Amino acid sequence: MRETACRKALAGKPDLLENFDLSLASVRAYLADNPPEPKQKGLVLFSCAKDECFEAFRLSVPLKNLMVLDTSPYIRPLARLRDDWESIAVVILDSENARLFTVSSDRVTARKKNGVYLLGKHKKGGMSQMRFQRLRRQAIRAFHKDVLGDLKKLLRVEPADQIFLGGPGIAKVQFLDSLPPGIRKRVTEVVDLDLNVPEGEIRRRFVSLAAVEERRQDRAHVEVLLAEILKDGLVAHGWDEVTKAVRAGKVEVLLVTSGLKLRGWKCERCKVVGLGDRSTCPSCGKPVSEMDAMERTVKEATQRGAQLEFVARDPDLEALGGIGAFLRYK
Repeated sequence: MRETACRKALAGKPDLLENFDLSLASVRAYLADNPPEPKQKGLVLFSCAKDECFEAFRLSVPLKNLMVLDTSPYIRPLARLRDDWESIAVVILDSENARLFTVSSDRVTARKKNGVYLLGKHKKGGMSQMRFQRLRRQAIRAFHKDVLGDLKKLLRVEPADQIFLGGPGIAKVQFLDSLPPGIRKRVTEVVDLDLNVPEGEIRRRFVSLAAVEERRQDRAHVEVLLAEILKDGLVAHGWDEVTKAVRAGKVEVLLVTSGLKLRGWKCERCKVVGLGDRSTCPSCGKPVSEMDAMERTVKEATQRGAQLEFVARDPDLEALGGIGAFLRYK
């Protein structure tokens, strides 16, 4: 159906229709020669015969089926996927062993398993209670230092904004207290958990917790945006304001309502863009191309180094036009 709709839209533009047919032929050839891999759940293809461009990306998470014909690569679904599936780090430990994992999309990757022998209860006639406790504290500190070293290595390889601690007893709380402030502030939650919990349970439990935390952070971002608007702070809202700020390179963080689309147009000659329907450019009078204005803003913000945050339906952000931004400067 999408192919038929695109052909109808390009009926009066033979050059674009030819490029569409050739680009689609490249897509079909790729699909015929490259069957899905065992763990593949999604596939993204960019094809433009005119520019001799073809890129394929296999994904381990599913995507909604979508075919978009545009003047530049349609990246918004990938940007949202990146925001939704940020890696999280998980440390599960007791007083003697620790297991470290990264959880990303549908994968749980075991990174390290540590072990240390801590002195058991001393027998009558053995070492003094005071000396035993001192040795035990030293062993625990050495164990925590070892686990922290492994955690730092993990975070260098796969940065994670959220860290979850789990395990039986108080060992996880003691480890939390031993963390440096920069890492401790990233610990989202500390939970009671069996040390030998299966990896499937790790993904189910911690991905769910990460989603709850993501929604909490989304709401916190919106509340800060509203507060800054009231005191005329370093923020912008609505498509016009935000777009101007994006083009000027002022946007530090862009908040976008997930799934929001804005009908717009673009002049390929003078690069003017706008909302609504137009057939010709108001600046040069040449024909314009239809586009998703929100996609264009997301793409430009990404190119200028802005951080993207896709927010699930939030009535306050939607009342502001579905888009807002924290600025680097006015």
